[in-house]
This record gives sequence, structure tokens and C-alpha cells, in this order.
Amino acid sequence: MSASKQPLLNPGAASPGSASIPIRSPKIGIWGTFGGANQGDELVVTTLIANIRARIPSADIFGVCQNPEDTLQRHGIRALPINASAIGGHPEKPWDPEAVEKGRLKNAQTYGTSRIREYFKRFPLLVTMVKGLRRKREHWASIFREIASIRHSYRDLKGTDVLIVAGSGPLIDNWGGAWAQPYTFYKWATLASLTGTQFICLSAGAGPIDRWLSRAFLKRGLQKTSYRSFRDQSSAKLIASLGVKGEHPVHPDMGFGLDVGPLIRPWRPPFAEQCRAIVGLGVMAWLDPRYMPQSDPRGFAAYIRKMAGFAAWLLRNNYGIVAVHSDIRFDPQAFADVRDLLRREHNIDYENQLFDRPTEGLSALTSRVSACDFVVATRFHGVILPWLLNKPVVGIAYNQKTVDLMNSMGQGAFCVDYVRFEVEDLADRFRAMESDRDAIQTELTERVAERRIQLSDQYDHILRPFAGKSTSRISGELDKSADGGLPKNRVHFECDRTAG
Repeated sequence: MSASKQPLLNPGAASPGSASIPIRSPKIGIWGTFGGANQGDELVVTTLIANIRARIPSADIFGVCQNPEDTLQRHGIRALPINASAIGGHPEKPWDPEAVEKGRLKNAQTYGTSRIREYFKRFPLLVTMVKGLRRKREHWASIFREIASIRHSYRDLKGTDVLIVAGSGPLIDNWGGAWAQPYTFYKWATLASLTGTQFICLSAGAGPIDRWLSRAFLKRGLQKTSYRSFRDQSSAKLIASLGVKGEHPVHPDMGFGLDVGPLIRPWRPPFAEQCRAIVGLGVMAWLDPRYMPQSDPRGFAAYIRKMAGFAAWLLRNNYGIVAVHSDIRFDPQAFADVRDLLRREHNIDYENQLFDRPTEGLSALTSRVSACDFVVATRFHGVILPWLLNKPVVGIAYNQKTVDLMNSMGQGAFCVDYVRFEVEDLADRFRAMESDRDAIQTELTERVAERRIQLSDQYDHILRPFAGKSTSRISGELDKSADGGLPKNRVHFECDRTAG
């Protein structure tokens, strides 16, 4: 049976003849690559936690993520490391660019002054052999760490009722290849099957998926899901093309379900009264070699130059600019590049019209966006968040997902391509958005409300079996897979679907 046509087992219903099991609260895991830096990911986790709490106040919620300590501090839930390389998965300090640079300089100085190393430089074949042995040692060490991680993850997942993939974009292979997110997704899907945990992939984005091994991992992982849905038609069609059996329902991105009200703190930039309007500017480190494994320095430099040109146009026309970074680690570096070009190439003193201070946390970002009149954003959730605050947005699409998103909201006229846009084109789209502000806000209000209702219905159907005050561990009969007899729980959900 397909993933969308098999009923979700009620965790509170014991099978006939089963032994009495102590009553307890449902245990729900949230799985994803979140961990503090990308506020779009944190936005999705925040809304997911809130919707679970609203329907199951007694739920025992935990995370499976890249940085368990950050998740505990940021969301107030305990968390497990998603893999052996996660912070907390094995001894590893949080990323510190200054420490990395100091360490690199220290190593360089040590290497340059070491008499022993200078001596062995005379024997290049020996040096090559030693480096090869070191790489092999590191390779085997990583394998042993991963084996230990799998053992610990299996132990920690036992007793969990459902593990929910926290939307966003987990189904990709352009970030580390097949052994990064595709393998990790497959690993946890398999662990969920082995522990009798329902594995749900909710409003997920997919692509690019270019490697054959990535396709194999993701296909097998998705076949183990109890329920799956995707945030756009492009993702659903891509997953169908992998040969994943069943149906692939499309639902809005989970970010649309965020309640922004409690996050807003009163704030205005100091120059607000002097400017024509306040524009939130979201610059992204896409293709930046400091950020991406598959980078394009020339493409990134061209983007930064055009963003600097647009920022100069805004400043010369008496608009104030507020930096709205939805990634707090790398996007500020990209924005610093824009500021540098404003000084060097445009000869603009922007101190009295531009606000760019670090933001730490979703509340600070939401408050900053709330103070803007318009937003020009590149990141996916950097487009969604302003819409939740009824702010018109010009989106710079670095991926088809942004084009689909803008079109679905009736905002396709205000979307430009990351590579092909020019400053004049971006300025024209901005002027059109400004002049049509009232109509845009009316449409945004209606469309955001529709998406919130759709997401609420999806949460109701997915969480209803767990919504009692307490549950017992699933002990009824489970469907058996045709290829190995692993337990596979299923859910039925009525909605529009893309055929698989």
C-alpha cells in the first residue's frame, strides 16, 4: 500500500490480547539540519513545536539536529546529534573563524620552523606515503565514529512514537554529496523502521539530487515514511521521478504557520523619520567560497556588485536600509562585501542611512523585518517571513523553489533571477512593488491565511492519533514491508496530490 493510503496506527490503542502497558505522554522527535545559524530552519522548528504543543500539551518533544546544545537553549527541548560530526556527536568545538585563522597561522609557522619537517621534505615519496596513511587513519576513524553514532541513535530513538522531518530542504545532495544529507536521511528512516517509530516527512523541499547514490538513499528512505508531503510541485515531481511509490501531496512550507506576534519587540532604526521608507535588504552568501562547497567566486562577486549597485540606488533616493540576515554566520560577511563596495566604488557614506548589526535569534530578526516597509530578499525563508508581517517583497531567486513560491503567492512579477538580474531591472521591480503596495498587502493577507489553514489541517490529521492526554506504546499489529519484514506504520491523509 502507498504511504498516503495506509491508516496511521493509534498509539493509544493496544491490540487484542496485548499486555497492559503503562500510560505515558507521546514522544515526538523533530529531525533536521537545524542548529542555530540558519534562522529559516529555526523558524520551521519553532512553528512545528508550537503546533505540536497546541494539540498535545503533554507531548515529550526532542530534537535530532546539528547542534543539540543550541537547540536546548534556543527552543527549550533536549536534542540528539543527527550524525557523528554534529556538535555534541563527538568532541568538537563550535565553529570560530578567528580561532580557525589563528590555528592556520600557527600551523604554518610551526611547519615553516620545524627542522624535522624540513628534513623530510628531501624525501617526497616518504612524505606522500605518510600523508596517505594519515588519510586512511582519518577515514577509518570516521567509520568507527559513525558506527558508534548509529548504535547510540538506535538506543535513543527506542520508545519514540513519531519522528517528524522539519520541512525546509532536507532532500538535497549539493551540500556534501550523497554521504551527507541523503545518507543521513536514509539512516534515520531505517532506524525509525527498526524501532517501530513512525517517520513523517512534512512539507519538505527537494533538489537538487544529481548523484545516483543520493537518489538510491533518498528513494529508500522516503519509502519508509509513514506520511510525506512536499512544499511545492517541483519537489513532488522530482521525488516521483526517483521512482518513490505512492502519492506525493503538496502543502505550503511550514514557515507559513509561524505566529509572529509573540516574537515582535518594538524597534525602529535611528534614521527612520528622515527617510522616504525603510527597506530590508537580505544578501545571501550563495556561491560564496567561504560558505559553499560548490562555489562560484565570479558568480558571487557579480551578485555582490549588483546588490551594492541596488543599495546605492536606494540610498541616493533617500531610502533607509536595514540588513535582514536569516543566516547569522555567513550572510553578514556577504553584506560586509556590499558595504565595502558602497564605499570604494560608489563613494557613499552610508552611516546615517544603513543599519547592519548582528542578529541573534528569530525574535530579533522578526522585530527587524517588522520595522521595514519593504523587503528585498534572496533566501527562501527570507521571503516568507516578511509576508507573515504583511510586507511586500522582491525575491531574488537562486533556485526554482523561490520562483515557485513567488508565483504561488501571486508575486511572480516581483521575482528576479540571481544570475541574470541587473540593477535597473531590480529597481524597476521595486518601484512597481512600491506603487502597488496596497493591492499587494491585500492579496498577501488572503493567501497567507489560506496557507495557515492548509497547514493547520495537515497538523490536525497527522497529530490527531497522538492528541489524547496520554498514550501507551504502539503494540498492535504492524504492516510488514515486502522486502525484509521491517515494521512500517502508515497514515491516510486527504488532500490534492501529485501522482507518483
